[in-house]
Parts: sequence; C-alpha cells; structure tokens
Amino acid sequence: MKKIPKILYKALFLVATLLIANSCDENNIEYESVYSELFEIQFQGQVGDAIIDYENKTVSLKVFAQDYSTIELNKLIVSKDATTSISEGEIIDFSTTNTIDITIAAANGSNTKTYTVNMERFTSPPFIGNWTVSSDYADPVRIHLMWITPWWEDSHVDAFNLTDSWWNPWGQGDYWSCDNGVGDCYDFFTNGAAVMDNTLSMGEIQEVTEDLKMIGEFIYGPGDDGDMGSYEHTNASTGEVFDFNSSYNVLPSSGIWELDLATNRLVFYNSDRSISTKLFIKGESEGEYTDRLNNGEVLRGNGFAGLENGWEIIDEKFYFLLEIDRSNLNDQWDSFYTYGVPWDPEMDENQHKIHGGFALEFRMKSSN
Repeated sequence: MKKIPKILYKALFLVATLLIANSCDENNIEYESVYSELFEIQFQGQVGDAIIDYENKTVSLKVFAQDYSTIELNKLIVSKDATTSISEGEIIDFSTTNTIDITIAAANGSNTKTYTVNMERFTSPPFIGNWTVSSDYADPVRIHLMWITPWWEDSHVDAFNLTDSWWNPWGQGDYWSCDNGVGDCYDFFTNGAAVMDNTLSMGEIQEVTEDLKMIGEFIYGPGDDGDMGSYEHTNASTGEVFDFNSSYNVLPSSGIWELDLATNRLVFYNSDRSISTKLFIKGESEGEYTDRLNNGEVLRGNGFAGLENGWEIIDEKFYFLLEIDRSNLNDQWDSFYTYGVPWDPEMDENQHKIHGGFALEFRMKSSN
C-alpha cells in the first residue's frame, strides 16, 4: 500500500479544519438567533441605567424631559437578528402613560418575549427654589469657616493639595469647624459677615445633557438689607481692617449650576463658564484613603467630616461646602506667628484662623 504523501495530509487537515470552523460558525449563528432577550435599553433624557428584571420581564427607568410626549428610544440592544415591536430611534408618547410594552421576536424559531417598561418621571433636585442665610444668632442657619487642625494635617494634607494648610505647633484650636466648641464663625468677620443675609435662588432645570449633567441657573444676591455680606475683619489688637473678600466671596453673583447625576456632585459656574466654584466633599475613611493613596489617585475631601457630595438637604435646610480661594491668603505658619502667638502685639487668634481657612459651610433656609 502506497503511503499518502505528507503534502496531501496537510491539505486534508486544512480542508477538515475549515469545514469544522464553518460548521461551528453556522451553528453559533443559528444558536444565537433563537433567543429573544433584552440586553440594554435607553431613552432620551434617561437618568442612570435601566433596571431589567428578567424573571418578571419588566424594565424600570427614570426619564427627565420638558415634553414627555416626544421621548426618543436612543438605544435598544437585543438578541442577534431579533425583531422588536418598537424600533431604536422611534418616538414614544409618555404624556398619558408611564408604561409601554416591547415585544422581542427571535430571528429563528417562534420564541418571543414581552417586556413591560415602567418609566418614572425624574423630579427636580431638592435644592431648586429660593434660599437665604440668616443673620439671626438664634438661628443655626449660618456660614461657617473650616480650617485644618494639627492632628489631621500630617497624614492627609499633601494628598489633598493643601500643603500650606494651617498647622499650630502648640495645639491651639483643636476644632476643624468653628461651630464645634469654639464659637460662631461670624465672629471671625467683624465687618459684615455677622449681618449676612444673602439670598440664593436656584432656578429650574433647563437641560440634561447626554453625559447626565443637569443644568440650571442661579442668582446670588443681597437680602433685605440690600447689601452683600462682606468678608472683612478688624484686628482685635490693632483695629486694622483686613479685606478677605477676594478669598472668601467665592460664589458668583449669577451663573449656572450643574449637577452630575452620576456622582451627585454640584458645581457653580459663572455665566460664561470660565470660572467654577467647587464643592468641598467628605473624604474617605482611613482605610479607603490609604487604598486610594497607594493607587496613586488624586484625593479630595477632608477625610472624616463634612458632606458626602458637598451638598445636602438637612432638616429642610440647604447645606453646601464651598472651597475658598487660598491664593491671596498668608501661609498658615506665617499667619500664626504674626497673629496667633500670645506675645505678639498684633495677636488676633481669629485672624490667623481666617488665613488657615479652606472651606465655607453654607446653611440656608427656604425663603419660598
């Protein structure tokens, strides 16, 4: 018996391989096309991801719109080659109902599934409306100054880009917020902040972008006295007046508020968006902080106090923390040796704390 040439072996093997591969591809195509599954769905103005309940064949999602009668189905991903009763790009009328059905039919075979889509209208965030700072000392709605304390700075300040933070080698003022045992922060600004009754009007939603940024307008202005609160301070020893407005008056008089719906972060911009005022957010726990620091991530927040996302509605009051502009403030060491040590003739403990400030806490009550 003659031996089959080696080249013929190779040819036979190649043909067999191609036939098997082609058969597998055909089987895969046929196998995939017998399903009628829903994998992803997204409507115009949808806030967050849809929740698909495969057991009960329901879909839950939230949508924000000015007109719910013309909501476009932006994305619909289903099984391979399956057909749907509603197509991607189709306009849905949600003005009279919050529920629609989508039937998915497999390309091969008779498999069909009908999913019920339950749409919830996304309501405005709770800070929409008119707010005011109270100048009444009996009212806890205030503006508070926050500064860094020595027991916190050593392990946190470098990662938070607060390298010139206030540090007191004698351990004076072991409080990070001036309503925590060391008096009212209004006392720090003796020429105007103590009578501050500024108002903040947070306008209705104007737009929700594709990357889930909710946008509206705001106006920040004077209250009943007609004057904006002034961040000026009179030195307790010399009587000299120091103007801190460039550092502390960080909220524009008008502009755009932007809420990131994915992170719940709120940012204030001036009208042309050239300047933004960031919110100071709550930091991680010590373990979370260490993990992120070891991963080389940039950290923000104060590590253990404040507000999770920089703003919150608490007891029907609007709380938010704004980062101040430290570019025109003295280094905290220099400020301490100038104003904070007992033997200095210009001593004013409040003034050296003002120089060490890094955030303002606004507590505003509704004036609607």
